[in-house]
Amino acid sequence: MKQLLSIILLGVISINVLANDLNEGLHAAQSGNYEKALPLLNNAAKQKNSMANVVLGLMYKNGKGVKQNPKEAYKYFLNAAQLNDADGQFNLANMYELGLGIDKD
Repeated sequence: MKQLLSIILLGVISINVLANDLNEGLHAAQSGNYEKALPLLNNAAKQKNSMANVVLGLMYKNGKGVKQNPKEAYKYFLNAAQLNDADGQFNLANMYELGLGIDKD
């Protein structure tokens, strides 16, 4: 019983940390503090948060707080799209339409 309670408590703490990283990262990005936003959003993206992936994709696509890198933007949009995120799917389609971040054939 104690072990089950410990596992549940650890899960709740993990969810709160992820939510805090996402919320703080979004707030920092909206405020233009991309240096603070980047590690927070990266942490949330590693936990398969689609919104964090979309925001990171936009940062890399537009060069906000990072060097503009269409290949990195594509990677984050693809991650979000694979998580069934409509914004990720839209931005990924846009990257294909414009030929950004992909090898042209």
